[in-house]
Amino acid sequence: MKNLFGSTFSFLFCVLIASQSFAQLKNNQDKFDDFTYRHGTAYRSASGNPGPQYWQNGADYVMEADLDDKENAIKGKVEITYHNNSPEP
Repeated sequence: MKNLFGSTFSFLFCVLIASQSFAQLKNNQDKFDDFTYRHGTAYRSASGNPGPQYWQNGADYVMEADLDDKENAIKGKVEITYHNNSPEP
């Protein structure tokens, strides 16, 4: 009886393992083709590096601050100049 149980258990275990290996043969990687094989633009290459017409916006900061130890306060002003370098109007 032990031998029959062992043989049956071994057979069922092998069938279970074989069915799991066949289940892993399905491949859904084609769902990611748009992300993996996308083409670059004038602003970004397909690898993510800057393209030939890449641009960045910028800003210049002018800050003045006064520290008041007695009042435990900070007073100041800031001037921010934003530079829109976008090629689109």
